[in-house]
Amino acid sequence: MSTRAVTLAPPYPRLGEVLRTLLGALDMKGDDPRIDRFARDGDYDCELFDIIKRERLLKPLAEWIGDDFADFLCEQIDYRQEMYVDLINRVPLDALTRTEAWPVLLQHFFLPNIAAFLQQLHQRWPGPIAELVTGKRPALAAVLEWIEGSSDHSLATLCDFGDVDVKLKSDQIERWRRSALPDFGSLKLLVKALGHGHRVDSGVMTSVKPWLLIARGLDWAERRCPDFLAQTGNALSALQILASPDVVLALSLCNEEHAQPLAKVRDAWPDSYRYLMGTMPKLPGDQARAASALHAFAAAASDHDPKGLASFMIWWHQGRFEILSGRAPEAMALFEKALQLAIYRSGHARDIWLDYMALAANQAHRTRLTALIHLGATMLWRDFPKCTGVTAIDDHSRYLVEDDEMAFWQRAFDLRFPASGYFFESTT
Repeated sequence: MSTRAVTLAPPYPRLGEVLRTLLGALDMKGDDPRIDRFARDGDYDCELFDIIKRERLLKPLAEWIGDDFADFLCEQIDYRQEMYVDLINRVPLDALTRTEAWPVLLQHFFLPNIAAFLQQLHQRWPGPIAELVTGKRPALAAVLEWIEGSSDHSLATLCDFGDVDVKLKSDQIERWRRSALPDFGSLKLLVKALGHGHRVDSGVMTSVKPWLLIARGLDWAERRCPDFLAQTGNALSALQILASPDVVLALSLCNEEHAQPLAKVRDAWPDSYRYLMGTMPKLPGDQARAASALHAFAAAASDHDPKGLASFMIWWHQGRFEILSGRAPEAMALFEKALQLAIYRSGHARDIWLDYMALAANQAHRTRLTALIHLGATMLWRDFPKCTGVTAIDDHSRYLVEDDEMAFWQRAFDLRFPASGYFFESTT
């Protein structure tokens, strides 16, 4: 089994990674250490996405652009976040690496959603939507030309920079036209100078802030993903002719294509799992047979899965083996590895999560159970209860699993792993 699997990036970008990308594109990430930690460590605080989104994105934009835009952006993010998590739960990508999955996700999910966002933004705040994503020039250049075209004057004439050196600011704006990225503060100064100039059409001024901000984000993405603007333009054209791509089909076909080399690994896992069903009574010798089948499964993965894509399944099976052998404490670390690798990858992630929830309760690991409840809420596997105690990720006082829920999952452990299903040779 590949040791690379322990740190293998999931095929679906994590929600924290998506949020970090959005904040970086709009130059609103700052030096907040929570953002990188959230992107790196996963989703063990289901409230953190909304907290960061509100503090780092919506609040500053409400102050600069207005509550209407902040509310619009919040609705757009929430809607597309739910779509994304639903996609993750519907379409397993257990045969794909991040590198293999990303082009399909970009073309069939992210670009169409960005195009739909631009279309809805244009309906609320009319702007240069078509010119923005031709791919022939930076998006910011298109917005600057739109501002100038509305008044038939150059920006140097339209802006009043006060005591600031006009030539210095004009040179800076020209660099933006050629693809230099302004920071958020510079965009605010530009809009302020346009307002002081009192020469820009009032209808255009209403939309200037959102379009400058979004153009900056698109140019940021173009730097990291060549032809991003042109591909967004293609997605926008497809929307206009109602040719919505089938992301489920595209991802499923891609995963199936890459699954062929893993056929022998997939063939081995049922033989391993059949001895590890918690409710099935065991016969003398089943523990040895289970160990042999698990060894064969791991050997098949070692031979045919050099990337470690099936490692989550092996950790999961090993965890179940430990429980059924009467060594539940040793299973905790195995389930943690299995779940970390299965999230944003496998349709089995929820099954592993359910086992792990019950195990954590059985081991009276209240903090870990709390973390798993957060995770389940993030992945839409369950509702999140009222917050009354400690969070999982920050150890602050917000939510800690209560006694009745702990008792519920302790009973769930006994149902999932009754004593009658333990190996005959188990230590309990």
